[in-house]
Amino acid sequence: MENGIYSAGYEIRVRSLYLREEFLDNSGQTDIKSLLDNLENFEGQAIFNEALNYTPVNLMCNYFFRMSEDFYGMVDWEGRTCDFSGELWEQVLRVSKQYGLTERNREWEEVADWGYIFDFSSMVSRERQAGAQGMVLVGYPSEEGMVNWLQMSSVAINANSAHKEGAWQFIRFLLDEENQALVTQGFALPVHEGPLKESVEEYLYDYYHNTYTSDGRHIIRKPLPEGIEEKFWEGIANARSTSYRTEQILAIIEEEAELYFTGDKTVEEISAVIENRVKLYLAELE
Repeated sequence: MENGIYSAGYEIRVRSLYLREEFLDNSGQTDIKSLLDNLENFEGQAIFNEALNYTPVNLMCNYFFRMSEDFYGMVDWEGRTCDFSGELWEQVLRVSKQYGLTERNREWEEVADWGYIFDFSSMVSRERQAGAQGMVLVGYPSEEGMVNWLQMSSVAINANSAHKEGAWQFIRFLLDEENQALVTQGFALPVHEGPLKESVEEYLYDYYHNTYTSDGRHIIRKPLPEGIEEKFWEGIANARSTSYRTEQILAIIEEEAELYFTGDKTVEEISAVIENRVKLYLAELE
């Protein structure tokens, strides 16, 4: 279509992160520098989350850079150049090393946890568990503050297809309101707003009104977490997709920064290598 590739999303997932409240400001937000300062000044021995089972660079560097379009000014897409020598870059590495998971620190205190939003029920459960640990749903740092990561499953029609009309009918079938309601039964959110609202309303009705089992026993349910409905809808509204063009740079950082975490290279050494590789990548872009 007009020399471009277009697709239609049929289900979404929102990836977020719970973080200890003390690392944020009073509004539950923070900018990247304040977040790094708060994490670096924490006096205890802590990791982000052992259950995620990631290496330090996979978990931490990607967490700080994932939702940034230009890595907070480190990459100039138009000028096709980059600078990985500033204080913010070095602080990201220091904090990543401080909180990243290794074999030596698996028993340390956890200050973060995963926060997928793929249905209302799962968010209620996660909110209770994380809240008991003093964590709040905050998301990923970006230039605009803390945001959630929108992941979408999409379909497109091959421009060379001999059956474009049939393919389009299938896409319309996926996006039909009745069929979108089936998405709510799995680990995903429908793109159709109607079925999503209905699934939340059904959960709330069942929670408050269906309080007896089939054999007549009364079910005593805990109160829902405070403001859970607002957090659910705000979490979805606050989500945005990542930039496809940052993936290759994240992969370069992931590969080269590992040598800093293992102690095989200094900050200056890995920074120089990363900068050279990123410049080569940028120069090859059309």
